[in-house]
Amino acid sequence: MLERYVDSVASVFQPHTVPAKEDLVAIIKDSEYFDVNPAKGQMVSDHLAGDIWVVYAVDLPTATQSLNESTLKEMKIDRAELRSLAISNLRRIMPPVQRYGDGPWYVMLAGSDYAASLLLLDEIWDEMKESVDGDIVAAVPARDIALFTGSSSKEGIQILRQKARDIHEGGDQVISQALLRLTDAGWKAFEVRDPVPTVRVRSLVSKHMVFKRALQGLRTEGRIPPTQINHPPPCTNRGHML
Repeated sequence: MLERYVDSVASVFQPHTVPAKEDLVAIIKDSEYFDVNPAKGQMVSDHLAGDIWVVYAVDLPTATQSLNESTLKEMKIDRAELRSLAISNLRRIMPPVQRYGDGPWYVMLAGSDYAASLLLLDEIWDEMKESVDGDIVAAVPARDIALFTGSSSKEGIQILRQKARDIHEGGDQVISQALLRLTDAGWKAFEVRDPVPTVRVRSLVSKHMVFKRALQGLRTEGRIPPTQINHPPPCTNRGHML
């Protein structure tokens, strides 16, 4: 971990070169990320829904660096093609996507860096629609995990809220506790018209790292075989977001 951090910091001081278009990616951040980042005025980003934003970045061997407007001009990428290009690159470098759970809520993992960016891959959610009742409701409490359930499942919504809160409060590289609903017009902030009754949840985990270890242990023991989604082969390990 320390070695990656040192590499990512050192990359800032390397001679400037224009990144390749193939290194452009889209990552998920929340509004708070912009509030605390001094370079927020120069970042290239799009609002997705609620407090969730798409931030464009350059995926380097030892770090992921946010893309600024001047670098975007140097790369000669038209703003209209930016997201489609970034998503295309994500599909190429993202590890196989794995789904855990028997319903009404599910977990998706895809390596340590871009699981939250699954929000941007329409084909993933087209496949997941068959697993839930109602519209898909998702959360990305940290960058290496995505949770989802169906809008018609009161139990699933309650569990999703609790899990998102637990992971966000105790995890690493956290993003947001917000729930998003997938509609015909794209992702929207999830709103509940009727109060959701309290559901007693037997927590598989209380903290994010414990959650991942538990899943890994169950998978190793063969007790919860993951559902692997058809996806490109694994990519190499990545560094930290600056």
